[in-house]
Amino acid sequence: MAAGQLSAANQPLTPRKKIAVIGAGFGGLGAAKLLKAEARHAWDIDVTVLESGQRVGGRACTLQLPDTGRVELGATWLHGLKGNPMYELALQYGLMNGSERKQAGASWGSSFYVREGHAQPLSGAQIAAAREAAKSFSASVEESFELATSNPRLTVGGHLQEKWRQIASRAGEMPGEDGQVFAEVWWWRELMQRLMDGCATTDHMLAAGLAAYEELPGPNVPVTSGYQALAMKLSEGVDIRYGCTVQKIAWNADGVEILCADRTTVCCDAVISTIPLGVLKANHEQLFEPQLPLHKIAAIQALGVGIVDKIFIHFEPTSDPQDAGSAAGPASLGQSIRSPVSSFAKVSEHMSAPQEAPAHPDSQPCMTSSKGSGSSKARTRGDAARSQHATAAPAAAAEVGSGRQQEGEPAAAAASQEQRSSPPVVSYHLLWRDSNLYAQDGAARAVDTPTSSPQNHTHQERATDSSRSQTEVSNDPGGEAKNASGIPSWAKGLCNLRFGGSEFVREAATATPSVALDAASAHSQAEAPGSDLDALDMEAASDAEVAQGISQAIRAFPALHRIPRRVRVLRSRWGSDPLSQGSYSYVAAGASLEDVARLAQPLIVDGPAGSTVPRVCFAGEATHVKFIGTTHGAYMSGQREARRLLKAFDL
Repeated sequence: MAAGQLSAANQPLTPRKKIAVIGAGFGGLGAAKLLKAEARHAWDIDVTVLESGQRVGGRACTLQLPDTGRVELGATWLHGLKGNPMYELALQYGLMNGSERKQAGASWGSSFYVREGHAQPLSGAQIAAAREAAKSFSASVEESFELATSNPRLTVGGHLQEKWRQIASRAGEMPGEDGQVFAEVWWWRELMQRLMDGCATTDHMLAAGLAAYEELPGPNVPVTSGYQALAMKLSEGVDIRYGCTVQKIAWNADGVEILCADRTTVCCDAVISTIPLGVLKANHEQLFEPQLPLHKIAAIQALGVGIVDKIFIHFEPTSDPQDAGSAAGPASLGQSIRSPVSSFAKVSEHMSAPQEAPAHPDSQPCMTSSKGSGSSKARTRGDAARSQHATAAPAAAAEVGSGRQQEGEPAAAAASQEQRSSPPVVSYHLLWRDSNLYAQDGAARAVDTPTSSPQNHTHQERATDSSRSQTEVSNDPGGEAKNASGIPSWAKGLCNLRFGGSEFVREAATATPSVALDAASAHSQAEAPGSDLDALDMEAASDAEVAQGISQAIRAFPALHRIPRRVRVLRSRWGSDPLSQGSYSYVAAGASLEDVARLAQPLIVDGPAGSTVPRVCFAGEATHVKFIGTTHGAYMSGQREARRLLKAFDL
């Protein structure tokens, strides 16, 4: 139906204003709740949420695993507590108890640097070189924020490249292996920065966009009982139509007609769209009638969206060193909660070192990866986490090495009794030594800053890095490229192995976390669409191939010889999920903060007496300048658009 031909049969039959909200994530739920709560009279407004999937929460998804408990497949952290509406809701619903305010942050216990091919973690002078590299990298990131005020087009990676050129000669002059260690840790921090900021490379991250992020006071803490519980509480009393995939939004001066995939139509006076940026990038031409204004299309194309995947790895100790682990893994784990996950698959790997029990059998191992992009939304100022959507932010903020908690690391001393009663957390930071990454003296080869915007990069044209040569990146279009060691290219981005962590959900706000079977989560992601495809490569591989690739990567680190050889994996697939096509957004190179504001602008029509009326409003994490990429940013943007409509319709 043409935009100007709304059928008379579908016109509103009562004076009530009908508002549709697309998406039951935190942006959509925030909008729907406020519309009903702040309207002067409940009968003045009718609110319906259209959700493509079969659950609430959007890109926050808590999943129950057999034997292991619940895990977070998506969003994990509350980033700051004071002024954070997500924390206030968690308190209101009884999901948290207020003791979190007394915490200094998550306790990350002992941390170790382990090198590829080395049987022992770093020690002695090499730890000093590692700390100097991490400190120099963090300081360089901080400098990029300050320089962005005078150079609004500066990328974080561009500044890091310049700083590396200045530092590389100093690294080459270090005695023995210290220079190589310095370079390896610099590369590890590059991977961690990608992991925190959700970009395929720091060259894609606009420094001004990163600097604009506003930190909320208070520690970064996980949602006790899980993000899914918070979304379900928030959805109570909301009219939600599940399985309603929107195919067309026709809007004009008379109203809005929404066509769903099941051929049903929803007519309303206005709509609030929380459609994810990745979906808008792929489908905006087909979604809107008439099509979006050019300035909004340009904003959609300019902003970046990262793919954040988690791979939960179950390491199975065995008393038989010859056990091939042929037993089948459990059935699909996605049966109770619809989510973009793949079920456990079991493979057998004979590790090169003797098989022993994990160093901390009462803890839960957690692996992070940042091959070609970042996995956990966080920003750093020096050693302080500017965390957003992170699952590993506190580990990035720490200066680590010897296993002792370092100054600047989130302190366990101020943690609550709940934290102190938790299983210990041990982190291993993986330092790759690859001739494709670094020159023999530890200095990186020269690189050039990319001139194209992130969304225009192809798989063969991966962006340069602050310490990596563009010509040395695999150009294999098949996505299963392997280096000489046989490790898949995506697995070379593994940068952390953590036993314990907040992806594993507590049962209740006052409960001590139960001791679960040893499990791990790994993160691999890429920028989408059309940028670095490492995460999509991982998503395209079978569970057995992913498990084998991770086992091969771990085997490259003899210091990790205690990890059992039998592995099962469970992973999210946010990049290939048609309902998300990515995980969270950021201000990319070539974009600006104004693009975020343009994306948030409503589509308006002429109203009575020379006024204007918003017909199509836009919310979601990608539309919040200060809190882009966060759940609280999404929630607040939904409230913003709800208030816009209440004012426009005088409700």
